[in-house]
Amino acid sequence: MLIGDHSLTWHVINRVCQAKSLDDVVIAMPLEGELTAELIDTFDDLKVNRLIVGGDPCDLLYRYYFAANAYKADTVVRIPSDNPCIDPDEIDRIVEYYNAAKHPTGQWLYTNLDRNVLGNGYPGGLGAEVYSGWFIRWLDANVTDKRQREHPHVWAFDEGRVRTIPAPEAIRRPALRFDVNTHADLAYIRDIYAHIYPQKPTFRTADILAYLDSKEPTNGRERS
Repeated sequence: MLIGDHSLTWHVINRVCQAKSLDDVVIAMPLEGELTAELIDTFDDLKVNRLIVGGDPCDLLYRYYFAANAYKADTVVRIPSDNPCIDPDEIDRIVEYYNAAKHPTGQWLYTNLDRNVLGNGYPGGLGAEVYSGWFIRWLDANVTDKRQREHPHVWAFDEGRVRTIPAPEAIRRPALRFDVNTHADLAYIRDIYAHIYPQKPTFRTADILAYLDSKEPTNGRERS
């Protein structure tokens, strides 16, 4: 799906590449024939690492495990491909928190990605999930539940093994989310991009909120 002149996936990768805390950016894709080839064409100009992984396309846990091994990653920062408003500053913020933890390895997920995790006040779809490389490998070896393998964070949430940070006050809007699951979501994001991206391609969450507040100052802040 296009947002302006580029695919939604292109925008995700473009914004992730603006984060300062990442050594490598890798897009790990399932092996799906023509669909994969078409997708590659949409972001080829970004020059990021690409990895096509066989097996069950719904087994995201294996895909992340495979990518971690292929790139000998000590730390894995997970960004889902349906978050075109991902904020590079918030990626850096959760990575900084992970790096400052006394025991960053072990069975812990560090995240500011989902909406209002543990009351952190974040809108959905802005940050990232951070795993130690050890944890990704442990999850792949030990998790068998299909839902937990399709959604790599689910095991940590089910087991109460999640750590997070509070959202900066300027973007504390837990009722909002910026991921794309439906055509209505896509229309919502296209409107945001149409009004912000041409003037400021490196826009941040504060710019989105300013636009939404100017558009609907009384009731435009919530989106379920």
